Amino acid sequence: MESKNRSDLKVVKRIVIALIIVAAVSGIALLVIQGIEKKNKEQKEKETVPPRSYHYYSEDYEEDIFANEEYMNLDRSINYSIPAMGTTESLDEKSVQSKSEAVRFFYEYFQTLLRGDAKTYNSYLSATYLTQEGNFAYDAFTPQKIYNITFYQDTDSSTEKDEVWVLEYMIFQNNGSFRTDIGSDMIRPVYVTISKYGAEYKIDRIVYYRSY
Repeated sequence: MESKNRSDLKVVKRIVIALIIVAAVSGIALLVIQGIEKKNKEQKEKETVPPRSYHYYSEDYEEDIFANEEYMNLDRSINYSIPAMGTTESLDEKSVQSKSEAVRFFYEYFQTLLRGDAKTYNSYLSATYLTQEGNFAYDAFTPQKIYNITFYQDTDSSTEKDEVWVLEYMIFQNNGSFRTDIGSDMIRPVYVTISKYGAEYKIDRIVYYRSY
């Protein structure tokens, strides 16, 4: 009888151990699935957004945007942030010279929008970008009345080869000649991937953050 009890006890222990193993494996599998679902959700939130219907102002390719008093009263600073350090610095032609090449690239990027310089903007686009479906070079766009400008590197998404930068800005009296995914005085972060081609940075990818 005692031998039988010991045998039954061993069976029970094996069953308990098996149940513990199954529970542990199930728990790990659940965590993996939740992680994948979270990553997929985040990826869906960052995607190329098709044009939507907004009210756009008339296009004026000869406009001197710096003569627009309303625009000049807005915050037109170009701010460079380092989220990990909690710092934000307003850049100008002098201070930007001491920054990294990537920071100087995006400072000039914003200057290009202010000038409405489509030719220079197109020169920032790599062949990789232009061969992707839906991407294009601009024939022209007007000087852009951009303001509330902040940009920073997304270090979590960047790699040794590709750097991902987040650009946030609004367009006063947006006429849709450059961006049709937002209306006037709206903001939608833009994720720009740049890579080195020889001595120059080029844009390989532009993704808009979907906030709706």
